[in-house]
Order: sequence, then structure tokens, then C-alpha cells
Amino acid sequence: MVVEDNIYNVVPVKMILRQSYNIDLERAANGLEGIQMFKKDLEKKCCDVHYQIVLMDLNMPIMGGIDSAKGICKI
Repeated sequence: MVVEDNIYNVVPVKMILRQSYNIDLERAANGLEGIQMFKKDLEKKCCDVHYQIVLMDLNMPIMGGIDSAKGICKI
């Protein structure tokens, strides 16, 4: 998952990971959305595949990366 408010930073990362490693990323636009997506991913029952890594911007609207990382660690 990529937690980043600027789409221009997300597009190259998604392209590189998809083309080089066949990895698809999901995007959260701010830290709060990142926490919600992480929690929802852990609760899904359809498969055993969950987020393996979270790439996160530090400065975002609503909630920044540091507070979001702390929130994810509490889950």
C-alpha cells in the first residue's frame, strides 16, 4: 500500500513495481485513510494475502505519516 496525497509521486512508484516485479499497489490519499485500509485488509476473509509493506509520506492533510504509522502499529 502507498499512503501519499500527491498522485504525481504515486504513479511512478506504481509503474516501476508493476513492470519490474508484477506488484500492484493500492493507494490511500492520507494517513487516516491508510489506517482504515490497513484495518479493512486485516479483516478480509476472502484470502490469506495481506499488505506486506506500507510506503508512506510524512506530510499529508488530515493525518501525517508518523501518526498514521503509530495508528497502524496499534491495530
